[in-house]
Amino acid sequence: MGDNYGPPPVRGPAHERLGVFVGKWHAEGKSFGNNQDPNAPRAAAEPWVSDEVTEWHPGKFFLVQREDAKTGGAPLVTHALIGYDQERGEYFAHAVENHGFYRRYTMRVEGRVWTLHSSTERARIEFSEDGTRQTVSWEWRPRDDAWLPLCERTNVRVG
Repeated sequence: MGDNYGPPPVRGPAHERLGVFVGKWHAEGKSFGNNQDPNAPRAAAEPWVSDEVTEWHPGKFFLVQREDAKTGGAPLVTHALIGYDQERGEYFAHAVENHGFYRRYTMRVEGRVWTLHSSTERARIEFSEDGTRQTVSWEWRPRDDAWLPLCERTNVRVG
């Protein structure tokens, strides 16, 4: 990520594409991570409910996102910074959560589908044609073997 002090970045179409995330969202779905059996990874599903607010950081180069979720009744609070690194030509997301974890993802976009990827987690977010709904699926790799479902949910724009 750029840390040089040369000419300032120029906002362009890559930054503008991030605008699809801006707004208030409500999500409902299922979480599979707690007590997950790799042989039946969806067997211990717990309800997922969350509210998310994503806003432009001043200058409109980055997004600031806060998600307040309950999974199986337990709180999960995540703050993320999402942006486009012009030097590398790639999107990124950096997230921290109330359980003490820091996550760093590379992001890609193809049409209405955004993907996030790290060595232990990955996600697929598909926006509806009108941009009012997101179909979200997360997977994780708790060990060095197969990817397992982590959560599946639908986010609906509420503001």
